[in-house]
Amino acid sequence: MNRSFAREVLKLRPRWQLAEGYFYQLPVEHLLCGFVYEKIPYSGAYLWHYAFPLYVPSDFIHLGFGDRLPHPQGFMPRDPHRQALAEAAEFICRIAPYEADTYSWGSLPGFLTLLESKRGSEYLPRTVAHALTLILLGRYGEAETPLNDVARHADRDQIPPGFVESMEEIRADLARDGEQAVECLKRWEADSKTRFGIR
Repeated sequence: MNRSFAREVLKLRPRWQLAEGYFYQLPVEHLLCGFVYEKIPYSGAYLWHYAFPLYVPSDFIHLGFGDRLPHPQGFMPRDPHRQALAEAAEFICRIAPYEADTYSWGSLPGFLTLLESKRGSEYLPRTVAHALTLILLGRYGEAETPLNDVARHADRDQIPPGFVESMEEIRADLARDGEQAVECLKRWEADSKTRFGIR
């Protein structure tokens, strides 16, 4: 992403920050939520909105809990003559109708609603996020079923190294005491904030 474009966007949205190419709204508690300008060489940029749970172990921020904005807002054609400020202003104009919904994902209940709207998906990270969100909300009994589903599918290619061990740790904590599981998730969240430079 062009630095001058990013600077202009952050001037237009002073409550935003940028991490690994992801614009996110402040303040941040458990989740990042915001927008991505995915530049495509020679053609333009796709625009995304996303949420990202910091309490789910991950080595990088990703769009697994996001979607491209629908056509025509979701694609900005390349204009080599457009200045950074004009490009940033168009980006902000295109995402404006989606900001309220996107920011609602920044709360645990809002993120849970997003996850439950996508139920039935075979995307295992979504199942993990669903279980861990339930734990943070104190709904410990409801979290057991999705965690057991994750354990049953632990051989899937979607699971990165070390992830199975993390899920076993949280299952063991949850079996002993829900509050212990919450403390584990808060520790993972703090680690993510440090790794990604989140304020």
